[in-house]
Amino acid sequence: MRRVLKLDVDRGGVTLHTMEGTLRTRYCIFAAGTEPVRLPAEGEIEALEANRLFYEVADVPQQARKAVVVGGGEIAQDYALSLAAGGADVIIVARSALRGVKALTQRLLQTKRIQVRQGTQVLALRTKPDGVEVLYDGAEGKGAEKVEFVVVAIGRKAADAPLRHIRNLRIRSDGSTVLRRLYVAGSFRFSAELRHIAVAAGDGLACACRLLRRLVK
Repeated sequence: MRRVLKLDVDRGGVTLHTMEGTLRTRYCIFAAGTEPVRLPAEGEIEALEANRLFYEVADVPQQARKAVVVGGGEIAQDYALSLAAGGADVIIVARSALRGVKALTQRLLQTKRIQVRQGTQVLALRTKPDGVEVLYDGAEGKGAEKVEFVVVAIGRKAADAPLRHIRNLRIRSDGSTVLRRLYVAGSFRFSAELRHIAVAAGDGLACACRLLRRLVK
């Protein structure tokens, strides 16, 4: 598997630029999915590089004892519940009210290991040898909380970096584009609103079938 950094399309085909070199193909279906929205707070990069900040709960060390989860949606609530189930004390920090499935929110509020701070925004992160200090501003004023790890779930966006340099890229309803050699499928085609993996995968297969019919003509 190679990570595509940039994708160029010309009349003869598609060139994919990767860390390992370039690949050339006649056609390409771009189905890169989504990526997390980064936390807009001072010290985010340092905490990420020190393995004190994560964007996927599965990456958090299992022995975590105390963590902050940033976000108020269903994914953030699920992350908080998962960490609490593993024995961690969790503080969920949300800029606004918790949102999502009512049963999930009720379960979260009933979990003793989880504190909820709504109307609170993370201002900065201070990475320490044994954890990270979270500086925040909430309804009761500014404060700080020392934890081992921070998990961020404030949304996802289309992983469109390889295509950002292409101007006026118009995607048709069938996944084809104004560039004859390039097709787009899955979450990227639906502006990151397509949350179900099975549906996104199905859209990718449908796009592949349309391209196959074109190739055999």
